[in-house]
Amino acid sequence: MKYRCPHCQHLFETFRDSKCPACGKNLRHPYKWKAPKAEASPRNPIQTRLADTRHLRQPIWMMFVNRPRFLLWVLGGSILVVGFLLTSNIGTVTPYRPPTKIFQTRRELVVIRTALEWFRVHCKRYPTTEEGLKALVRNPGVAGWQGYYLESLAPDLWGHPFQYSSDTDEVDLYSSGPDGKPGTPDDIPAPPPDYKALARRLVKEKR
Repeated sequence: MKYRCPHCQHLFETFRDSKCPACGKNLRHPYKWKAPKAEASPRNPIQTRLADTRHLRQPIWMMFVNRPRFLLWVLGGSILVVGFLLTSNIGTVTPYRPPTKIFQTRRELVVIRTALEWFRVHCKRYPTTEEGLKALVRNPGVAGWQGYYLESLAPDLWGHPFQYSSDTDEVDLYSSGPDGKPGTPDDIPAPPPDYKALARRLVKEKR
């Protein structure tokens, strides 16, 4: 095997030391020479991907200009989606309905029922049937009365007074309804009292 000096181009057969026998310049052992780097293959997948992504540097609207059919498909799909969303939301919207007289009457009965419980806390009993609901507005001469428990006692929305009776620890409170006759199917019984509102009133009194 022959070697060629890269400096003087002299050929020699043996590689004894690190110097050229002709010019005396330092040489490197052939086993330590590095092979030249191979040029990048044109089929390198990384270069291929980079070459394919050149269109990303273009404005987005250029994609639609060069493809008019694609633009039509996008517009048509957008119109369908927007139309579907609009029609689906219309079905879920419920119009506003003012509260009915029955609903408002039940709310008034809750207020009266809560006032009766407040009266009971102070006076240790409910108003008697003879005292009636007027005991919540005016002191009937009961010890411990700290009212007034209602600012006023108005009739129901049909102009009829609320029906009240008391038997020891139980009360019967209701509205006679549209017909104004007690004991008929359209009577509106009082819901349970609002214990949360009653507790807030008691906390204010303790302060």
